[in-house]
Amino acid sequence: MVTLTLWALWVLFFGTAAFWLLVGSVAYWVKHGWLPPDTSGWVQGLSAIVAIAIAIAVPWYQKRHDLTLKEREKRLLEVARSEQLLCLCQEVQIFVDSQPYDDAHADYKPSNEMRRTILTDQLARLTETQKGELNAERMRIGLKLRFEIHDWLKYFAGDVPPALGDFFDRTWKRQPRLERIRDEAENEVRKLDGRPLIEPPQPAVKEEEDLPW
Repeated sequence: MVTLTLWALWVLFFGTAAFWLLVGSVAYWVKHGWLPPDTSGWVQGLSAIVAIAIAIAVPWYQKRHDLTLKEREKRLLEVARSEQLLCLCQEVQIFVDSQPYDDAHADYKPSNEMRRTILTDQLARLTETQKGELNAERMRIGLKLRFEIHDWLKYFAGDVPPALGDFFDRTWKRQPRLERIRDEAENEVRKLDGRPLIEPPQPAVKEEEDLPW
């Protein structure tokens, strides 16, 4: 913006100087008989046309430039919102996928309270990122992710950690849901970047308690 303004000032400065030099030169040439007497009238008429053209072109260009900046800012905001949603989908998916392995192999035992704290934080950040959301597809993806987080919060509602076999089985069955939600969120980013869309994976097994999507 600053560069364009500086160029416009230089053009205006030198253009004005050149214009008045031309007018003065024509008057001088007419005075000495080097040009016909009516040349001054033609120059004045041409000057009036140029002035009108500038008066129209400058506001039009400024308005067009402002619209371009607004469109760019709008697109950057859309990209940022889509990328935020994608990162949160990836975070939830990685967290859920790692929990049974933490119980089985880690040198610590995550408590249900710890898991509820993490999921509650993810849910709060999802709510924050979707404030003022107007994109219907992102709202739909966010709703899917919200139900998944609620589902896992209910699973970890008790104080006793889940049985390891049931934990692995539940995670294995529900991972395809989170993968599809993640891929749908990534497709929103790809749409804005103009990249090819990916095909969300289909569930390897029939999901129990299917949600209405």
